[in-house]
Amino acid sequence: MTRVSSGIDLQTSFSRYEIKMVFNGLQTDLVRSLVIGHSQLFKKAFPSRQVNNIYFDTEDFQLRDAHIQGNNSRFKIRHRWYHDTWKFFDSQLEIKSKSGNLGTKVVFPIPLKIDLTSTSWNGLLTKIRPFINQEYQHIFLNTRPVLINYYQREYFESADQLIRITLDSRINSISQVFNGRPDLLRKKPYRNTCIMEIKADSAYHQEIASVLAEFPQYCTAYSKYIHGTETLPT
Repeated sequence: MTRVSSGIDLQTSFSRYEIKMVFNGLQTDLVRSLVIGHSQLFKKAFPSRQVNNIYFDTEDFQLRDAHIQGNNSRFKIRHRWYHDTWKFFDSQLEIKSKSGNLGTKVVFPIPLKIDLTSTSWNGLLTKIRPFINQEYQHIFLNTRPVLINYYQREYFESADQLIRITLDSRINSISQVFNGRPDLLRKKPYRNTCIMEIKADSAYHQEIASVLAEFPQYCTAYSKYIHGTETLPT
């Protein structure tokens, strides 16, 4: 089978740190209080909202396995929209690369009205493919939707606006592996987890270190996509 990741070359010079800490979901209030009480004076930067993703992978899960094996070039392909609805407008297709704690991504806005309750996966792909740059079209000939996940996200920003923090909780996943149409009902068992992610442009590594020093938790490699696919075929 075609090695999808070997054909991905993200045309962007922008990169940022993306460092995660994983907490028990019962600690969400405590984690939020640590963020707000931080010496960098983090404040709400945006109203909380639901984040929704459709993740794509190959038939043999090349992208998932590259993450599990810790490959230097690791990619995620997802279709994202916001708020609690299966009917949405102004979504976006993202191809995201990660190497260590540094991430880059390209984003393709999808200015279409989409209703997942009344479309097939082939129908969705037919709609969104024209909005993807030609050099990335081959990726969608070799991948398919394998997972939907959604969660609640809170947004914070430091007083100097250099560091951003998100808190993700109430994380749910629905496998799409054997479905020709979106399955919106058969959720996997709920995992009560709170994910804190600290983000900053790659130039601000010292500022990132200063922020991390005040949190009582180790940084860890964590992917909602990987954890959402734990029970899928290997």
